[in-house]
Amino acid sequence: MTDPSLSQRSLPPAGWYRDPAQTGRERWWDGVSWSNQVRLHNASAFAPHGGPSAAPTTGSSLHPQARLRDGQQHGGFRPIARPTVAPIPAPVARATTATASFWRRLVATVVDNLLVSFAVTSALPFFVTDFENRVLAGMQAFYADFLSGGQNGFNGDLAHLLVIVTYAVMAVTVLYGLVSLGVWSRTLGQRIVGIAVCPVDKPTEKVGWSRGLARSLAWTLLSQAGGVFLIANAFSVSMALWHPKRQTLPDLLARTQVVRRG
Repeated sequence: MTDPSLSQRSLPPAGWYRDPAQTGRERWWDGVSWSNQVRLHNASAFAPHGGPSAAPTTGSSLHPQARLRDGQQHGGFRPIARPTVAPIPAPVARATTATASFWRRLVATVVDNLLVSFAVTSALPFFVTDFENRVLAGMQAFYADFLSGGQNGFNGDLAHLLVIVTYAVMAVTVLYGLVSLGVWSRTLGQRIVGIAVCPVDKPTEKVGWSRGLARSLAWTLLSQAGGVFLIANAFSVSMALWHPKRQTLPDLLARTQVVRRG
């Protein structure tokens, strides 16, 4: 039954619209009221046998009353709004942590130690008078004493030079590690073998200056200080073999880890 007052309104044109009685179907609207003609939603537009010619919907496929002015009801049905489908959020890519192998770390350490040693031995002659000749003379005296079965060991001058070399190597190692990690998050040796230092479980982030300083100081103390630190350093190096995240003692102190990075 239709509302007589609708004769003064602008009704939607005849056509197929979404069936207000059942979802997934379309029902023929003859321009005034609903018919008994139905079809599946999005089916090919055709009229049932003996029915009116089906006109493809040219506008919204909402209930016809949704197109009436002022949103008024018609024929006892309420306007049907097209359901809003929320977009599916794209999956968030999570960076995975591929820890560096023990052998890559070992090769990087050897390369870095060679670089530091070369830098120290190249710079000391500019700061220590007759450095090369004094070292050579001290080594010759030590070798001669060794062949003669003596127990004198290093002479005073050579021992003094070795102390200077040790402190110079420690200072350059700290500076080299601080600058390399603070700027690039990896040393030259680590870059060569394709690894880098990062905060724990954050493989794409940089180490930063504070972590870089803490790690460089710890590494220098363990590897260069000697004595009991050599035992601690041996244990620290072995941690790269069995620790779940391959962290050594400097890594634990600085809250870092070494990962693969191209």
